[in-house]
Amino acid sequence: GKSDKPETPYLVEDFAEDIRLVLDDLGIEKSAILGLSMGGFAALAFHRKYPERLTALMLGCTGPGLNDPRHVMFSKEIEEVLWSDRSEEQLEATTRKYLNEFFHEDFRKENPELMERLLKMAVENPQPAHAYTRQLEACYSAGPFSQTLEEIKVPVLIMHGNDDVITPVGNALFFAQHINNAELFMHIFQNAGHMFFVEKKMLFIRTVRDFLDRVFEEV
Repeated sequence: GKSDKPETPYLVEDFAEDIRLVLDDLGIEKSAILGLSMGGFAALAFHRKYPERLTALMLGCTGPGLNDPRHVMFSKEIEEVLWSDRSEEQLEATTRKYLNEFFHEDFRKENPELMERLLKMAVENPQPAHAYTRQLEACYSAGPFSQTLEEIKVPVLIMHGNDDVITPVGNALFFAQHINNAELFMHIFQNAGHMFFVEKKMLFIRTVRDFLDRVFEEV
């Protein structure tokens, strides 16, 4: 969280260019890319612009883009949470609301120390309000990606928490129905929310590794 946070509009296409620049700097011509949540939008934007540079695509807790009418949207209540007051006076209360929605109830109850640690981190090292707003605005600019799903030719892994209220699981089902020209794998994590990759960490890692083993075994 220590990178620059300019007070300028952020676009998902900018994030795709960031991916390209990092790969270029490392001398990596082709890569398997994993994108979670907003990172999934960036991965889909990267595919749309540089499909020849992908060997595989992994999409977690994401969808075809908030700017896509096919995206299964969150509720009005969740939208209010996402746009909650992030002023210094309200930051602790806002962060608690975030933790309550982003993490599954069962996980929160079983890991109260982690919830308090995350709260402390957010309050003591806050993301500037303008940077958060620009980040959220970038999410609203994402897509539409449903139009390019049929162009995906590389193997795809779809991962999602079944109780995700930030990006409802219907988005994973939409991907499964519309990515028709690629080898497709899907794992729905049970009793998991938007942060399934934290809540089910070891299963998430194993799912990714098994997918990559399968993909590169065939190369």
